[in-house]
Amino acid sequence: MTPLPLADKRVSWIALAVLLLCFVLVVASRGASESFAVFLLPLGVEFGWGRSELTSIYTALMISFAIASPLAGIIFDRFGARVVYGLGILMLALGYGLAGQISVLWQFYLCIGVIGGIGAAFVGLVPASALIGRWFRNRLTTAMGFTSAGLGFGGLIVAPSAQIIIDASGWRFGYFALSLVFIGLLPIVLLLPWRRIEAGPANNQAPESRLRPPTLSFRQLLVTLLEATKVRTFWALVLVYILTGFAVYTIVLQSVAYLVDYGFNPIEAAGAFGLTGMMTCVGMVVTGYAADRFGNLITATTSYAVTALGVFCLMMVQFWPSWVMVGGYILAVGGTLGVRSPMIQAIALRRFAGPGFGVIFGAVSIGQGLGAGGGALIAGYLHDLTGSYTANFLWSFVSVAAAVMVFWMFPELQDNPADRRRRAKSQRRLPEEKTND
Repeated sequence: MTPLPLADKRVSWIALAVLLLCFVLVVASRGASESFAVFLLPLGVEFGWGRSELTSIYTALMISFAIASPLAGIIFDRFGARVVYGLGILMLALGYGLAGQISVLWQFYLCIGVIGGIGAAFVGLVPASALIGRWFRNRLTTAMGFTSAGLGFGGLIVAPSAQIIIDASGWRFGYFALSLVFIGLLPIVLLLPWRRIEAGPANNQAPESRLRPPTLSFRQLLVTLLEATKVRTFWALVLVYILTGFAVYTIVLQSVAYLVDYGFNPIEAAGAFGLTGMMTCVGMVVTGYAADRFGNLITATTSYAVTALGVFCLMMVQFWPSWVMVGGYILAVGGTLGVRSPMIQAIALRRFAGPGFGVIFGAVSIGQGLGAGGGALIAGYLHDLTGSYTANFLWSFVSVAAAVMVFWMFPELQDNPADRRRRAKSQRRLPEEKTND
């Protein structure tokens, strides 16, 4: 990863520190959300809820995440990172702390679904993408890939840890433990030097703007967002997020319950879920580099093909319940889980960079929430309707094929390296042309 060329070498270390900070906060945000996969079975056993009722809690979480993503961008653009991150972590601590005390379905919708979903949006990729866009230009997709690896790393750490706590002390204490993590994180986040972090490299700013980037009024942010929605790229990115969510979350959220149904014990199933997170960490970084090196079209097509292979391996577990098939699923689906996100973030940054980027990318992220939430809801209803997981797998295959088609149909998503080099050369020539005039 190459930060912006800087006069002061110390600033490059700041850029890497910002990258690491964004990674840690994404781990916290996504780890809490994805932990629901290991809470699903204990909640079903205690309350007797059907699979569709259980997955609807996660659907509520992702819909809240989707709705709150533009709000996270607005708060970031207007009030800065300290406010949006502080509010997000506070809401996560509150939502998961209350979840351990409740026993009615609507209360789970409120605590995990609404409060937890909004908190996850405020601490997730929307503010992280805006911050990274200020510090990195070269190999932007690689930087986004490293940060997005936090999506998988969160599952790698949180899911198995939560399962161990649930087995030892019950699901209620599991939620309480998650709340304690956020309570401990809150003062650290509030005390960070956000004004310096938000400013970006000093040699990339006008002297009067080094303490804080310019902000837009609410009206200006709204106008900026409305202008972005007139661009075809905006809707293409939303569609990719939705279809990818359908493809992945139709199977991933229920993977722990699925493996338990076919003979694996809960710790093994949670461990497999966590290992997909480990592979996601690798896949994010590799895919980010590949997109910078070979372009989005080849990278996206390859990643979706590997995802389909992993879905096939998991489907075969019901006919051959062995670690061979589970391992294939972990490597293929885990290695490609969320890897399209760095490409989406980089495309959005290159197309919509500016003071209002936070609200624009927040609106694009609505597709991520709708895809994940919709995929989870569809999975629950298909399972309850058919009594098996076969329809879930078929829906996943169809969604994978549709997502690939979007990349092939919209040239602006392909963004190959040759195009970037031509744009860079044309930008370098502009000053010379003006001088000659």
